[in-house]
Amino acid sequence: MSDLLKNSLVEFSNKNHKSNQFVNYAEYIHYQTVVGMSHEVDCDIWAKGQVRCINDKFKTIDRNSKILIASCGDGVCLAQLKLLGFTDVTGLEICDEKIKLAKNSGFNVIKTDICSGPFDLYEQYDVIYSSHTLEHVLNPMFTFKNIAKFLKEDE
Repeated sequence: MSDLLKNSLVEFSNKNHKSNQFVNYAEYIHYQTVVGMSHEVDCDIWAKGQVRCINDKFKTIDRNSKILIASCGDGVCLAQLKLLGFTDVTGLEICDEKIKLAKNSGFNVIKTDICSGPFDLYEQYDVIYSSHTLEHVLNPMFTFKNIAKFLKEDE
């Protein structure tokens, strides 16, 4: 694990993150896929914010990098990465409706719940990106560790 990731993990874990807003896991999934579902494509401000963030965060990333987008949503992020010339991008998403929209980017989208685990993606990635996700999961530390194991070591 890279030093940057280790430092981020320590900083993140030192914060007291607890989630008591859901009675059980089934209620959480229902909220994520039905009740609280939103689409970036439906909100110009959110979509523009995501595009601005991608343009900034990925401007120095090698276009041949293998990228994982955890909770890719409806694909605004994937579409922008494609526009920027990235070709090896995989998205993770739990919501079927969002997966259908995200696949329009032409990238692989895997249906999985990043909150459950452990899960295996059978690959390592140069970059793992997630926007506006960890603050919504049941156990942020567990989710962060579960996703981080797919990040390639620094070379």
